[in-house]
Amino acid sequence: MMARPAASAPQKNCETCRTAIHAKAEICPGCGVRQHAPVSKAALLLLTFFLGGIGAHKFYLGKYWQGALYLVFCWTYLPALAALVEFVVYAFTSSQRLDEKYPGAKGSTAVIVVVAAIGSIVVIGILAAIALPAYQDYTRRAKVSEGIRMGGALRLRIAEAYEQRAPDLSCSAEACRLYGAAPASTKHVKHISSDRTGAILIEYDEQSFPLAKNRLSITPWIDGKTADLSDPANAGKSLTWKCGQDALTTVAARYLPSSCQ
Repeated sequence: MMARPAASAPQKNCETCRTAIHAKAEICPGCGVRQHAPVSKAALLLLTFFLGGIGAHKFYLGKYWQGALYLVFCWTYLPALAALVEFVVYAFTSSQRLDEKYPGAKGSTAVIVVVAAIGSIVVIGILAAIALPAYQDYTRRAKVSEGIRMGGALRLRIAEAYEQRAPDLSCSAEACRLYGAAPASTKHVKHISSDRTGAILIEYDEQSFPLAKNRLSITPWIDGKTADLSDPANAGKSLTWKCGQDALTTVAARYLPSSCQ
């Protein structure tokens, strides 16, 4: 005759034959059916709170289809919101009730590790997809600002020549009608020049911007419109400057500073 567990030992009933067996028994000695692992409330709460947005708690509870849906739609943040609600529900549910409600729970460490690894990869991928374009935009705006600062020095020289009524305000690496040499190129700024009218054109390197979208203009304005500073009719008038306001500018608007938009 099969020996029964000692009366003092914690017991539970077999899920299949209902025979009293040891509480930690994994297989019923009477019918040989493996017993499901009890739900660890602590593990469930941790998975729900930290990895609920990717469905880790659903995989732990054996709800694989629900976990897959959470994982697929994690980028919408709706699974994270649902997991927060579930966290509160689990927190106020007893361990016995959780065992009864989720008999298919898989409390193995392997399941938790696999889900956490997959979830971490997904989260890292999402963060990278968001952060990398934002970082690229930031670096390009910084390069545009560098060219504008360099163009500012040329702009001052043009303004002085305009006050002296110079007939030609052109300046480039090949020839410069202004005093001093043309602005030197840098790693990100390929070329800066001005034409006879005083309009400045900045060209950026092709590695920072595509060839057809690497130009930014800084143009003189008088009386609310673009002006030819070499025209004697404009002599003595109040001068202002605007950048990125004409067809010569091909740099995308999102890379321009607020002063140019």
